[in-house]
Amino acid sequence: STGKLISFTLIDETASIRATMFNGAVDRFNETLVPNQIFTVSGGQVKNANKRFSNVNNEYEVTLDESTIIEQCRDGGAQIPQQRYNFVPISVLEKREANTMCDILCVIQQIQDVGKVVVKATGAELVKRTCRVTDKTAAVDLTFWGDQALSFNYPAGSVLAVKNVRIGSFDGCSLSTTMSSTVDVNPNIPDTKVLVDWFQTTNGTDVQSISGRRDMADMDNTMFRGRKFFDDIQAEGLGRGEKADFVDIRCTPFYVRADRINYEACPTCNKKVQGVDNAFRCEKCNREVATPDLRYMCSIHVSDNVNTFWVTLFNDCLLYTSDAADEEDSVDLGGRRIIKKKK
Repeated sequence: STGKLISFTLIDETASIRATMFNGAVDRFNETLVPNQIFTVSGGQVKNANKRFSNVNNEYEVTLDESTIIEQCRDGGAQIPQQRYNFVPISVLEKREANTMCDILCVIQQIQDVGKVVVKATGAELVKRTCRVTDKTAAVDLTFWGDQALSFNYPAGSVLAVKNVRIGSFDGCSLSTTMSSTVDVNPNIPDTKVLVDWFQTTNGTDVQSISGRRDMADMDNTMFRGRKFFDDIQAEGLGRGEKADFVDIRCTPFYVRADRINYEACPTCNKKVQGVDNAFRCEKCNREVATPDLRYMCSIHVSDNVNTFWVTLFNDCLLYTSDAADEEDSVDLGGRRIIKKKK
């Protein structure tokens, strides 16, 4: 379905909280909401925060609707609370879950021209601008999208405090802005001067980039889609084209279907053979097989903390558990021992 959405962060002197409104509420309050102004907000539904879309340091978030009352505060003596950040060193982004959000304090090292990409699933054309940013621990590619890309006018050497950027895993590790991302240029905080002094001395040449790393050299890299949630795979229609799509998935198995863990396969094509008159036949190769290979296959039900999915592991895919972590020749799958094929 289609609709309208606005997401923003509310701050007072005690904490921050993410707020979201949809459709009719967007039409009513879109012109009222102005960044860096003080408002009183009444009404709304409080619920547990969805950390997949926000890294605001709060266990809750609020959804506002058309019955909400939002009024701008006219008290000239009121002080605007300072934006709160939870800065993450760039070097640790590789260890963070893909598609989660973070805040970074960085300095611009390189800037690319504005480019355009076409979304495979929808055919929509998007505008982007990618720049290489760095801190004292590592460098990473940061992509601005839409209006943020078109209005980007920050020169190299500028310090950016970027809130709510999404971590991606395509072509190594990368960052992308979202509609809830905010950028503060040369923020008035002590760490800004420290970062400027370091960059002016080193130009960022003493750190490595965590973008552009690919550890899947044996596959077609043009088809590698990075780390995904199961919902993303379905929404983007991955695996439905003429060529295979490759993704990384981080998930937890919670059920192993142990009724069948192997099959007799053709040594040439690895397809299942059929037993015929005390012999075996491969329909794909159209020939009889004297001695088929025994290949392993196991179906497991897994969760990526958003949805569940059935996944099939074949011969070369091994699922390691804590019970088998110290054994180099076997893996424990739901109480059944699978022995690795000897080379």
